[in-house]
Amino acid sequence: MRRTAPGHLFLLLVAISVVLLLVWNNRGDETSEATVPAIDRAGLHPAVVKRIDERIGALEQSFDSAASWGTLGVVLDLHDLQAPAIECYLQAIDRDPAQFIWPYFAGICATIGNRDRALQFFATAHKLDADYPPLLIRQGLLILQGGETEKARALFEQAMSFDDTLIQGHLGLARCFMIDGDLDSAGRALDRCDELQPTSGEVAATRSMWWQGRGDAEQAALSLEMSRNKTPREPLPDPLRNDAVMSEGVGPQWWIERSRRLVEANRIDAALDLWRGALAEDPDNPEFHYQMARVAERTADHKLIISHYLAATLGDPRMAKGFSDFGAFLLKIGNRSAAEKALRSALQLAPDSDVVQGNLGALLMSGGNSEEGIPLLEAARDASPGNADVRFNL
Repeated sequence: MRRTAPGHLFLLLVAISVVLLLVWNNRGDETSEATVPAIDRAGLHPAVVKRIDERIGALEQSFDSAASWGTLGVVLDLHDLQAPAIECYLQAIDRDPAQFIWPYFAGICATIGNRDRALQFFATAHKLDADYPPLLIRQGLLILQGGETEKARALFEQAMSFDDTLIQGHLGLARCFMIDGDLDSAGRALDRCDELQPTSGEVAATRSMWWQGRGDAEQAALSLEMSRNKTPREPLPDPLRNDAVMSEGVGPQWWIERSRRLVEANRIDAALDLWRGALAEDPDNPEFHYQMARVAERTADHKLIISHYLAATLGDPRMAKGFSDFGAFLLKIGNRSAAEKALRSALQLAPDSDVVQGNLGALLMSGGNSEEGIPLLEAARDASPGNADVRFNL
């Protein structure tokens, strides 16, 4: 057997080393291909820019971390930077394909404007966890948009098998039944929605379409009118999304939403701390003072409430809601003269507001001023025929 000459062996080892070095360099090139996407910061609130920069800084310390990519994606997603958010979610999915949350959030992000892509992301998430009710509801709603009522109905029913209190599931079922012409089943689904949330404007609007299907134009018009005085849209209970909002949602839009969620959870001190932080960054912002006053109304600290309502209305003399809510609060604590002054200011700014008309009308009537009070209450009644308080004061 021929033996390899020492010189040839050396050359062979050199060649192998070169090949290994090229493979290693190529691997490094693949890793370096992942770069932070371009982010347009124009028009963003300073708090949002600060949070984006913080998350980019964390990502640069751990470029291979799915969590770092995904968290940056969440920040961009929540602040309407859809394209770079999707890029970040894709990087997170590549690095941890077994993690449910990243394709799920990517699907939510893509829902507005790219239904097909959203469904693809949701399908990936579904393979990882088919038992998360909010995912099933979101899938069902998108599939229903495409007219696939049978498939959508199955998803809504599956979601409600885990949580029968999901109003969005019953509402989705009602829409499926209406499309299929089964108005009796649709009516039962809407009845369940009314049991769960009688103040839902979304349900009232759907009920209007149901009445139209029944051929009752009068009831359809009444339901549509009622929908305008109710909650516009029911939020979908989603613990994962809620955690993301509470962690990464900053700036005025998300501070208001986070405050609402904290108050809803009876975490009043946390909501007050949120607005204290916002005011520390922007102490003269009338909207922040107004939001602080609204949360403070859940406490017994009248001085705190009044000080922030005053700061809001002095800072923005055109803030109708500030004068309206301030007047309602003053009326509640018995300061009638100050309440009347605030409510008259609100009426000048929002002459068609049934809330202002009702509160000021009731105040005037209780003080014996029926000449001004009755017309205001009648206007409030006409604008909101279902308001029992207005009818009582008349």
